[in-house]
Amino acid sequence: MTVAEILSKAGESETEALQEHAMLLCMSKVSRFEAECAQFQAKYGKQFDALRNQVQNVQEKEDFETEDDLMDWEYAHSALVWWRERIEELRNAG
Repeated sequence: MTVAEILSKAGESETEALQEHAMLLCMSKVSRFEAECAQFQAKYGKQFDALRNQVQNVQEKEDFETEDDLMDWEYAHSALVWWRERIEELRNAG
């Protein structure tokens, strides 16, 4: 039996199955990046923008660990926004 036949028997189309799979994938990514952002927020006790401003305004000494964390947090934050936008696109497509 093919995937298309199984989906047909279940009353779903291939398009619906792909959209559902894409939504689950997006939700998984959002969960991952939310957790990563939450770890940084707990570590520093502030929001992403507040830490970024703090790092940009410090001129006396460099804190390489904080700067590295900020780069990782920025990536996670950007990815989180991107995946949330994909979820909205999928919701609006159906």
